[in-house]
Amino acid sequence: MKVNKKFVGAIFVLITLIGLLIYIKGTGTKQDDGKKFNKYIVIDGNGYKTKMDVEQFIPCVLFAQMSLENNIETIKAQAVVDRTYIAYMMKNKKEIEADELGLPYMSYEKMIKVCKDEKKLKGKKSALGVVKNIVGSSNNEQFKSKMQIIDKVMNETALMVMKNKGEIILPLYHEISGGMTRNGLEVLGEKYGYLLAGVCQDDYNNSDYKMERYFTMAELADKMEKAKIIIYDNEKNEIDLKNITVNEMIENTNIAKDSSEYAVSVKIFETGISGEDFANALNVDSSNITLEYIDDKIKITTKGKGHGFGLSMNQAEKYGEQGMGYEEILKKFYDVTIAE
Repeated sequence: MKVNKKFVGAIFVLITLIGLLIYIKGTGTKQDDGKKFNKYIVIDGNGYKTKMDVEQFIPCVLFAQMSLENNIETIKAQAVVDRTYIAYMMKNKKEIEADELGLPYMSYEKMIKVCKDEKKLKGKKSALGVVKNIVGSSNNEQFKSKMQIIDKVMNETALMVMKNKGEIILPLYHEISGGMTRNGLEVLGEKYGYLLAGVCQDDYNNSDYKMERYFTMAELADKMEKAKIIIYDNEKNEIDLKNITVNEMIENTNIAKDSSEYAVSVKIFETGISGEDFANALNVDSSNITLEYIDDKIKITTKGKGHGFGLSMNQAEKYGEQGMGYEEILKKFYDVTIAE
């Protein structure tokens, strides 16, 4: 069965309108009380562009970022982080393409892709039937329950953003710290001094806190080559890592770390790269990284998931469980005021 493109486009528009209608009307939400950000996110799907206010877009992001089973104060904190980030990225713009933000979101475009499967379309006599099959009708109790959580989050944090010295900040965040978040002033400079270093005791207990991986020199050489990282000796001659031993690699690798134990820079022989670039080349979880020589292989141990700056989503959840409000949670990670 061939899917008609016009039909798909029509469903996309309907999903956008119906999804927002369910959010605004079907769950008892108060989002129709006039509190709008008055800046807009443009979502492009199958050639059909729709615009929604930032306040209506944030729930799409929250659905993709985290479980709505999380502590509600943590979800509120994340909503403020997301709104602040969007405001920072938009600056003086009135609207921005959703894909420019780099945020995960549950767009209606992505939902429509499910409809391209013939089995999903089979037996559906209308676009509305397809929509209800994807997002659930407004009478779906589980869906309504989730939207009521979002409604509470959005109303109790409406228009709130974080500022430092009167300026909207870049609210960096990550999944799990390496045990301590990173000091923005120390690593990134005065402009990012609002990113606070702090112990995240609960991150140590997360099952994803530590990763251990082993590489042969051939595997390491392949990773460096794919990342377009060329290793040179002190005479500027290119070194083929496949031709050196693991022990030589370890002896000629120096890692400069910040006070939170994240790699700021890595020097391999005479080639210098950033800690983040090194971690990305190896496809490991974090630049909080150590190297060891084990059984003719390089053992690489990383702690945490992500760059380590700003809010640790895992630690924030634990703070919420301990009874902290969303503003108190945010101020554990950022030196900010929180206001409309």
